[in-house]
Amino acid sequence: MKKVVEEGIYMQDKQQGLPKRSLKYLIYLSFGLFGTQMAFGLESSQLGRLFQTIGAAPEVLGMIFIIPPLTGMLVQPLVGKYSDQTWLPKLGGRRMPYLIIGSILTVLSLVVLPNSGSFG
Repeated sequence: MKKVVEEGIYMQDKQQGLPKRSLKYLIYLSFGLFGTQMAFGLESSQLGRLFQTIGAAPEVLGMIFIIPPLTGMLVQPLVGKYSDQTWLPKLGGRRMPYLIIGSILTVLSLVVLPNSGSFG
């Protein structure tokens, strides 16, 4: 069996199943997921207080916290469908335009959210 090393990924023949990943690749992947989970935990711990500060009643916080998972359940398959049909080589291919737009919208929402109490 012949192995080829390409960017830290050990690739095998297609008959052998899934390619084996190097330890370096798995560590990088784990750090990214660790950062995502830390950010989600920090966000979840502070949003209740933030929503109460801008006037949300404690009784409706559960409904407020269920909105993001429900939205993700609807939006993620749609974005996946449209990104599979997109090909923009100047912007990085299939996924990169959606990552750029999503990043910009995320930054804008993170800037607006803490200041939303002063808007109205």
